[in-house]
Amino acid sequence: MMPKSGTLCDSRVFNLGDTFTTNYTLFQYNIASVVGANAGDSGISYTGWTLEDCDITSLYIHGDANAYTIDYTAVVECRNDAYSFSARTDFSLSSLVGKYSQFLGVKRSRKSQQEGSFNKTRDSRGVVLDAMTTLSSTDVASRIFTLLQATNGTSPVIISLQADFPFCPAALGRVAACAVNVPQFDISNSFVSYSNLTFKQYAAGDPLSDTNQPVITNDTFDVLANVIQTMAAAVRIDLGNPSPNNFLLNSTVIPSTLFATFPETVPGVYSTS
Repeated sequence: MMPKSGTLCDSRVFNLGDTFTTNYTLFQYNIASVVGANAGDSGISYTGWTLEDCDITSLYIHGDANAYTIDYTAVVECRNDAYSFSARTDFSLSSLVGKYSQFLGVKRSRKSQQEGSFNKTRDSRGVVLDAMTTLSSTDVASRIFTLLQATNGTSPVIISLQADFPFCPAALGRVAACAVNVPQFDISNSFVSYSNLTFKQYAAGDPLSDTNQPVITNDTFDVLANVIQTMAAAVRIDLGNPSPNNFLLNSTVIPSTLFATFPETVPGVYSTS
């Protein structure tokens, strides 16, 4: 259920760069831009309302096999007749134990487990999110390394992309088409660097040309789609959006949302998620 508006937090004015969390505290957000202010020229006056008018609109992913790290930035937009602003949350998943990751919900859950104060209602979401994001990110890393071994140095070692989502906040209701159909996304910009020191990039909004060809191919699309769907589903939970098509809340939609197997595009490169 959605929390009752006006009962969550103290009133305050948010400005550019200010930080906030939701009551689920899975992610930490920073105010990135204010298009329509309701407090002065650039402030957002918060009076306890919930986030029914907010949704993830873009996800940036930068995976570097050389750095053993995948960096994520999710952009959330909140807009209605009273205000319009965007916020971002940044975090990384890495095999390098010395690399700090700003992944609030997971850190809180792990800390509570260590201290013996784990609360199932409060902290279990972070545990599930940790497992799902780690699994989907590991799939990407495994796919890239397997391709690297099988293609004699012509597979991608860096994949960087922007995925965009239709705006589908909870305010549209649980029966809105975007809340019940398979969540959609478009990869609007992408860049791939290969182990032989070549690179390619693609902007979906520009005309196709010799230097603007799709670079996310069958080798990597399915595994990246799983990561994109997982991160978007997690952010929507954090925003308090219980849409029926969220596979983290409704396991019956998993087969239509995630890829269970990845195509054998290179001999011997075939995997199951």
